[in-house]
Amino acid sequence: MNAAEKFYVEGIRKIEANAAVERIHFIGDTAVFALGNSDLLLFGHNAEEKKLALFEGSLLSTAGSSEFLVAGGDDGRIIAVSPAGETNLIATDNKRRWIDHVAADADGSIAWAAGKQVFLRAPGKAQYEIDLPSTAGGLAFAKAHLGVAHYNGVTLLERREGGAQKTLQFEGMHTGISFHPEGDFVVTRMRDPALHGWCLREGGEHVMDGYSGAVRSVSWSSTGQWLASSGSRYLALWPVRQAQNPLSNVPVLLAGYRAEATAVACHPQHAVAAVGYADGAVLLIRIEDEAEMLLKNASGAPVSAMTWKSDGAAIAIGCEDGVGRIISFQLDS
Repeated sequence: MNAAEKFYVEGIRKIEANAAVERIHFIGDTAVFALGNSDLLLFGHNAEEKKLALFEGSLLSTAGSSEFLVAGGDDGRIIAVSPAGETNLIATDNKRRWIDHVAADADGSIAWAAGKQVFLRAPGKAQYEIDLPSTAGGLAFAKAHLGVAHYNGVTLLERREGGAQKTLQFEGMHTGISFHPEGDFVVTRMRDPALHGWCLREGGEHVMDGYSGAVRSVSWSSTGQWLASSGSRYLALWPVRQAQNPLSNVPVLLAGYRAEATAVACHPQHAVAAVGYADGAVLLIRIEDEAEMLLKNASGAPVSAMTWKSDGAAIAIGCEDGVGRIISFQLDS
């Protein structure tokens, strides 16, 4: 992004969810807040608000694409939700196991984890499953693979029936997984205060540590040049695609603050990142020149979730006390 480009706040919608915000997704123009009390709160483009309780028990997992959200419950059901709040039962686990993790892709593919198994369903294709060495810690789609984080590493599954499996090993519990936008890097969050990365094209792996706390959140920059992460009193940016080291072992630290960063979200088009802190403050950082904009004052409760709308015109923010914001922008250049 050119340094002259500026963000102007166009509108702020305040949210009082009355329960901890655990995850946020944009489905088209609709912002969906997944709450700790297992409700979903949907906020449409025209200010309409809708509450959904998908399960009699607990909502355990959610994932979103541009067209739909998929949710998993403690009753073994996987349910899709449209931007208008319409629901559709996708599948029910035959053993009624907890659906600990789900993933959704723009092509309509859905994956979910139950026990030591992962299930994959793609449009027009038969559902199939794979067995894991342990329970899953996270799921994510890339162009060619479904990635599954678990104890002592990652399993990569080619996205076709009968596709080859490959295991990337690193000791410890991997609790989340994220692919580079081009699919040639994969990074996991560890139970320890660290990340671990693999270069799928060049080969090699990288320990990414030095954090003061658990890394709850990672986000790739729009160009794929940076991986933003929480877990310290800074916005920690890991450089990607350097000439001598494709994934650097030394991050760039921006936006130093008195509280630990708990959530990060990179803008989908520009070299800008939002970082939320443990005291509820949120800053917008322009990576090129480190310019800062305060998006939300400190409120005492940690920022627990943030995400951008796909066109970059709005960001949704949620905190552990249920306070949230949907902030819309006008972008001038």
